[in-house]
Amino acid sequence: MDGRPRQSTGRRPRRALWAALALTVGLLAGCGSGGDDTSSISEADLKEAVRDARQQERLKALQDEVDELRDDGGDSGDGPPESPGTPTTTDSGGEFAYTTYTDSLGGWTAEVPTGGGWSAPSASEQSTGLFSTRMQGPNGLFVVVHTTPSETPAFSGAPIDSRTTVTAPSFGTATKIVFQGNSNFPECEGGLCVDYLIPSGAGG
Repeated sequence: MDGRPRQSTGRRPRRALWAALALTVGLLAGCGSGGDDTSSISEADLKEAVRDARQQERLKALQDEVDELRDDGGDSGDGPPESPGTPTTTDSGGEFAYTTYTDSLGGWTAEVPTGGGWSAPSASEQSTGLFSTRMQGPNGLFVVVHTTPSETPAFSGAPIDSRTTVTAPSFGTATKIVFQGNSNFPECEGGLCVDYLIPSGAGG
């Protein structure tokens, strides 16, 4: 997921696999416009999302490893294969903690990563009714929170690998989408991304 490509003697370098995590939060009409209406994303939710992104990327990395070993070694059986439990990348960003962050533009509060190569949250209004907050992590890892106070959250812009319904501790049911190749997120061109659509508010 996050790390540098490894190179073995007599074997072409493995390409870098970048982790990409896109966390989308959609607030329905009336939420996020001020007052006490907020959508709360807990530390446990973010940790689960980060772990999920890493797991998805490592599974893909292991499959690439198997395919490359077959291409390089053929059926000759020369040399022992690498252990399937050995990851091709490392979590080299260092230790990080979580801190409470309140987004005044989008109207939500969350425990966000800090330290260990993570940037401070950067919030902006992408277009009318679409607010975006980005946190850049080590080795290509990132978190993006989109809020749309006037619209139900929706996904577009890339083929979907999988779509499932998950339950999160703080906000109930969410839609989990695994994808890659989304032009809205350059980081997703070379690795898997995980998107969570989280309606918040009455009728969400």
